[in-house]
Amino acid sequence: GAFVAAVAAALGIGYVRRSSRVSYDTAIAIFFVSAFSLGILIFSRRTSYTPDLISYIFGDILSVSNTDLLGELILGAVVVLFILAFYRELVMVAYDPAMASASGLPTGMFEYALLVLIAAAVVVGLQAIGIVLVSAILIIPPATAGLIADRMPHIMAISIILAVLASITGLHASFHASVAAGPAIVLVSTIIFGITLFITSLCQPKIEDKIKL
Repeated sequence: GAFVAAVAAALGIGYVRRSSRVSYDTAIAIFFVSAFSLGILIFSRRTSYTPDLISYIFGDILSVSNTDLLGELILGAVVVLFILAFYRELVMVAYDPAMASASGLPTGMFEYALLVLIAAAVVVGLQAIGIVLVSAILIIPPATAGLIADRMPHIMAISIILAVLASITGLHASFHASVAAGPAIVLVSTIIFGITLFITSLCQPKIEDKIKL
């Protein structure tokens, strides 16, 4: 059910973006708020409204079962295999859709495919860290990797390493500090981003130095 809803939202975002002048950021915000409100509305009809809602918003990584892990493993494998199979096409469509279209690539299909892949990634992390925090764990590690590397394969590899590192460190921190695991993972990832940003900003030459050079 979560996968179907996520894919439907992704296709809706793609349709709004391609059929109007609305940007991706605006379309995502509209669908996120609308879908989130619909979810709260549905949950409000249940007797166990509050605890269920909290678990879906912030996740409960300790409640993930072996069956959940198997399903997430299969879904994650599908995402990875699709990226490996169409890596060049996806990168071209993401960074230069005009050139991709001129090259004869079906840009519309690949744009929708990218959105569906993002939806699948959201579903994979939904139960572990919740709908609010899953977007952070999808954005922060790649943003951190982008400060270190400038080639897409390197950014992808570093993003995976940073996400795993943040997950393990956050779980240990949540256990020893008796705090929620999902927010702890996201905050660790944010701290890594802050440290990386500080170090890279020190290593880069200042604007005045670039002008002198």
